[in-house]
Amino acid sequence: MDEMLRPRWIAPPRGACAPPSPGTVDLWRMDALPGARREVRASQREAARGILGRYVSEGDARLVRGMHGKPAFDPPLVRFSISHSECVLLVAVCADAELGVDVELVRPRRPVVALARRTWGEEEAAALQALPPERRAEWFHRAWTRHEAARKCMGTGLAVTPDAPLPVATDLDLGDGVPAALARIGGPPALVRGLQPGR
Repeated sequence: MDEMLRPRWIAPPRGACAPPSPGTVDLWRMDALPGARREVRASQREAARGILGRYVSEGDARLVRGMHGKPAFDPPLVRFSISHSECVLLVAVCADAELGVDVELVRPRRPVVALARRTWGEEEAAALQALPPERRAEWFHRAWTRHEAARKCMGTGLAVTPDAPLPVATDLDLGDGVPAALARIGGPPALVRGLQPGR
């Protein structure tokens, strides 16, 4: 996939955030300091709750889970998706469409051809196998994030209704080579506003 979404990074506003305008996705990134996995996960959950609390005040909506576990607000004042991989946390928020986000750190020693074959089938495994060995891990992780972002967007697990609108998954350029993708019903957003504390 050649197209990449490049967030326009800005400092996060103080206090409450208005829902993004139509066609815009707010993409929050937080990098945790390396530590024990449990501590990192706990700080990421707390950070995600704090970010979502900027958009939806307590009492305005309640957090619910869909049939396959996708979290959402009821009523849907904003839609959101959360992903984390080791020390990177992404929270995507929009007001006008379902979305999904995924981030994965490249693990060069992963048996990516075997994983692609088992997960996606022979065609994608063959495409991966045809790449030079030094490019396979990054290609696999980018493809993985697109697949995962699309699944998160649909919120249906592996079951897909034949007439359901399919999301469009696009790579995200986070600026440091970390594979990430954003999927959105109706196509990519016109603008991805990147919000990162300390930037």
